Amino acid sequence: MTGPLVSVIIPAYHAEKFIARALDSVKKQTFRDFEVILVVDDFQHDRTGDIAAEYLPKLNIIPVFSEKKTSPANARNRAIERAEGKYLAFLDADDEWLPHHLANAISFLTQNPGIQVYYGMCVNILGEPVGFHGRPIENINQYCTAPHSAIVCVNPPPALFDERLAAADDYLWLLEMHRKGVKFHFNPKLESNYHMHGGNLTGEAPGFWRQMFQVHWYDKTPGWDCLTMKAPTDIQVEPTTRCGLKCKMCIRSADQEIRDITPETLWKILTAHPESRLVKLQGLGEPFMHPQLDILAMMVRAAGKYAITITNGQPENVVPWSRYFNEVMFSLDYIKGPAPASAHEGSPKKVIGKILEIKEKYPEVNLTINQVISADTRDRDICDVETFCSDHCIKLIRNRIANWHSNPSKGIAEMVALDRAIHGPLDPFDPHCPWGFTWAYYDARGRLHPCCVRMSDEYLMDGGWNDPAMQEFRRQRLDGGCETCKRCPD
Repeated sequence: MTGPLVSVIIPAYHAEKFIARALDSVKKQTFRDFEVILVVDDFQHDRTGDIAAEYLPKLNIIPVFSEKKTSPANARNRAIERAEGKYLAFLDADDEWLPHHLANAISFLTQNPGIQVYYGMCVNILGEPVGFHGRPIENINQYCTAPHSAIVCVNPPPALFDERLAAADDYLWLLEMHRKGVKFHFNPKLESNYHMHGGNLTGEAPGFWRQMFQVHWYDKTPGWDCLTMKAPTDIQVEPTTRCGLKCKMCIRSADQEIRDITPETLWKILTAHPESRLVKLQGLGEPFMHPQLDILAMMVRAAGKYAITITNGQPENVVPWSRYFNEVMFSLDYIKGPAPASAHEGSPKKVIGKILEIKEKYPEVNLTINQVISADTRDRDICDVETFCSDHCIKLIRNRIANWHSNPSKGIAEMVALDRAIHGPLDPFDPHCPWGFTWAYYDARGRLHPCCVRMSDEYLMDGGWNDPAMQEFRRQRLDGGCETCKRCPD
């Protein structure tokens, strides 16, 4: 390959406030054998192009103009088509490199031809690492965004950017390369600065996090396509609408009739989704109030699937019927007092005893506890549950923030701070749900819904998983215009 050794790719849209800083950081690089491919959106109405033009005498800039507003993925792919360098270095128009970034990257890549992607430490304005938080790329599934402005890779790259996404395309790009077995190298030395401002795509919540969530699930689903997928990876079936509690979600549900799913209906559901791997017998009711839950669990396992259910622990048959499941999750909401003494508001102390009895009698059953941080949850309650789980080797599902609107005396910000104090940084996917993308939800009648909140019959899917209505639901989710999600009680 002839030409410069490195092609620097910078997509720029409404970047007049930042583009000079980015180009100055390129100009200050100690490594000089590069070209700069600047993709300027001609649709924008600011001085980004004019400011970049001032750098033409100083840098080898190749301007690429688009006739209409494009996504960052499209801009990067167009730049890659024009790139002549042996290596590609990416820089967002609002970020900046430290002077040694290219020198470090090219030195390492030329000496290690088996490595295809290099990335250095990137920090925000507070000096906090962003992206992989200083961890190796192998941990990519655990972290949210990619330090895009710290990445240098071979040309042609092992993958292109998915232009269907308006955001999170860089994260998907890295996931795709990770899946292909591409070799990465991380340099823990600081090499770039990431700047946050009002125009960041990462700041346009909830749109950004919605697409980030879709990308996250891509890596868990072979053959992923967010609109047309062959089959769900997991199924949730509502065994019954019976429940002794009076939760707001159940009260708001459109279907308040008492119904129990039949074994025949469950079998039809199982045979309709042979590729699924997990079946959760859970709904708006208490599963253990189904008179044949043991039979349902055995059917799921007979189909070769992982059987899981969730309970508030109150029904008397929780202990004996737990042995039919691979996993039983106890939901501890609105905890009052130390966890070993009280598990659920209004429930007897014996709920904790049931958990320990199952652990002793049926050690093969995986026990988990899902605690909800709500407006009534106290700091001590969380610590009590954590201690209880640790003492008895029980897995604790991450606390979820819910029902905060039921008591405005304790705001969402306070609960977020509480969760972070206990668990560290929040999982960015926690506040979102995967319905319509990886889960298929069936109610107690055996009807397929786009999500677990049965708001009205208008959302019923008559044609199954790939019904046009289901695809439309996914499009609405991606666009942020899903009316079901807007009305979700959670």
